[in-house]
Amino acid sequence: MNLDELHLALAVAMARRGAWPERPAWIREAAVESLPPHRFAPQRVWRWDGHAYVPVDRDTDPASWAGEVNPGPDTATVTDGLPTSSLPCQAVVADMLDSLLPEPGHRVLELGKGTGWNAGLLGLRAGPGLVISVEADAGLARAARRGNEEEPRRRGGVLFRARALPRRSKEADLQFVFIRYALELQLTLTYNSEVFTDERAQGLLDKLCSILDSMLEERPIAGIPACEGDATA
Repeated sequence: MNLDELHLALAVAMARRGAWPERPAWIREAAVESLPPHRFAPQRVWRWDGHAYVPVDRDTDPASWAGEVNPGPDTATVTDGLPTSSLPCQAVVADMLDSLLPEPGHRVLELGKGTGWNAGLLGLRAGPGLVISVEADAGLARAARRGNEEEPRRRGGVLFRARALPRRSKEADLQFVFIRYALELQLTLTYNSEVFTDERAQGLLDKLCSILDSMLEERPIAGIPACEGDATA
């Protein structure tokens, strides 16, 4: 399986064991659609071969690298050659965020940024500029900052992003979902890159965002129901 398929398989494994929190649905949406953990993984990770940690490089062995950054729900990915720093396992991150119960507008201080994945998820929930994450290791801090560089765009009260998906990962060629929070709407459009060009998908996303902007001029966010839909080209 390729990187996207392994990522989706991990999400399915989480669902089968009931590891996704039911109450705050944003955790699954953020971890699966918006900020997948492999975006924060370094180009070299490490695998235990029974005797020592051996390097697995994305450039030379992309299939093995993809497997290492999408392991089982309870397995972390070692990122520095020793089990002192890792990309945390998805089940622990989901449970931790569920226990914290962050809400839009909350201010968060995280001690120990690590790869930056958890801070990125918190930032999506709390809002821009509201999460401060501290890391003592300068190398880790630089890598984490790169992982957070691809910020989704904002327009008014709408946070929006487009994401391409392989053909087999979705039944429909085009899907959209927006989630209503207290202070904003989050709109995500996923599309089959074999059918839609990036430019066409981005144009559709811009149109949807304009519609939501006009709705917000007439009524508060709390008056707009969450919805989702799909279409086939």
